[in-house]
Amino acid sequence: MFKIISISCAVFLLCIKANATIAPLFDREIIRINENMYVGKKQLPFRNSDGSVNTEGDDVYFVFEKLTHDNIEFWNSYNRSQKLKVKNGVRADTGTGNTITTRTIAASDGVDGFSYSLDLDISNIWVTYTTRKNPADGKEITENDIEMTFSVFLNETAPITTHMGISRGYDYFKYTKLPHLGLAMELHAFAAKVSDRIYGKKSYMVTKPVFEMTEIVFHSFKKHGLLDYIWVGDIKQKRSRHSFIENTQRNVDLLKTFKNNPAEILVDKFWFEENYESASIMDSFLSESKFIENAKIYLLNNSSSDIISILREFKKSNPEWSDNFPFELKRTLIHYYDQKNMIQSEELTKAGLIQIMDDMLKSFVYNKIESKIESQLSKVEGWSKAASFHPEGLSSLPPLDNSDSLNWTINDGSNALSFKRPSWFPSASNFDGHKFLRYNFPTVIIDIQALSSLWDMAVVIKRSQVD
Repeated sequence: MFKIISISCAVFLLCIKANATIAPLFDREIIRINENMYVGKKQLPFRNSDGSVNTEGDDVYFVFEKLTHDNIEFWNSYNRSQKLKVKNGVRADTGTGNTITTRTIAASDGVDGFSYSLDLDISNIWVTYTTRKNPADGKEITENDIEMTFSVFLNETAPITTHMGISRGYDYFKYTKLPHLGLAMELHAFAAKVSDRIYGKKSYMVTKPVFEMTEIVFHSFKKHGLLDYIWVGDIKQKRSRHSFIENTQRNVDLLKTFKNNPAEILVDKFWFEENYESASIMDSFLSESKFIENAKIYLLNNSSSDIISILREFKKSNPEWSDNFPFELKRTLIHYYDQKNMIQSEELTKAGLIQIMDDMLKSFVYNKIESKIESQLSKVEGWSKAASFHPEGLSSLPPLDNSDSLNWTINDGSNALSFKRPSWFPSASNFDGHKFLRYNFPTVIIDIQALSSLWDMAVVIKRSQVD
């Protein structure tokens, strides 16, 4: 018989009565310790301190543990410790001139995601983690023993689960300890298998991972021939992305028609994202161009030929100089005003400055729109570089329709199942759910059976991981 005892916020211990005996866990076996804990084992390769790979590996114990009032302080303490280590690590890298990599950013996001999980309704939350110690042997598990962790949201009624806040313990992340290879997907697979075991058949694991984790999952499914069981982007996101790509290309084609007549450009003919409505962009462009026009008039109406004096007076009479002054003009005027510098090796005259303003006004709006379209193209290019990018848009719709704020539907082609949106997913009017699930990361939908099947597969090490 087993009993969970909380020793302190920094130590979590599974105690076994003296007369109890536990048979050794077989590789890939999962056992139920009690209603709040499941343990599995796998032998995985790890990276040595010199960077080489120990392909024989050692035993890794996978734990699926219910979040309760007895252990939540332990996990809060663990999370505070990890956040501090990541924060100090980023500061140290910055201070030494080291590059803050996307891997470091992903680690920080994972720790933050796990942190938000601990503030939600614990009745829906489990914590899954890995360690080199076997909890079933009554060994003390401390914060330093945990290599990787994330939270798992599931309940009895929802046919989906969610994994959120995955991160590797910072000492393993920095290779000061011996990190295991391929651990993230093994832990996801383990969590999927146990989730299905606890509440019966679950259909999908639905989450919003950061880019790096999306690519890891996608490549793993591709390697195992399981791409028919994963969808990147929910229905709403696929429609939005498909529309974004089409409208961006339309913008590019439309801009070409104004290339020879930039002053004739019509802002309302272009498409912009929802958070950049055409009307507000038009107002912004017009206010900036009007500011240039006013500055030009101010120069023309001032009898002085001393630009420094004119600009000083203009600045005093225009408090919006700093806030709304067009960047292109500000760069020219402030450069001259503050440094009394020479422009193109010649002193800038009033007539010369007025000419600069006239030239700027002719193509001002055109250049602004061109800059925004370049930003749109950059976003599309970023998407296209991802292996998980699906340019076909609506041709491969995911089986989960989560477009309704209250009721979602699963449709696998033969059966449709409607269910209430899980509480850990916030709606537009409900902010009680997981904060990271509100962000604009692509939704990833994974068939639970396909994900859990990875647990039963043998571990294969790529040559590139060994070299």
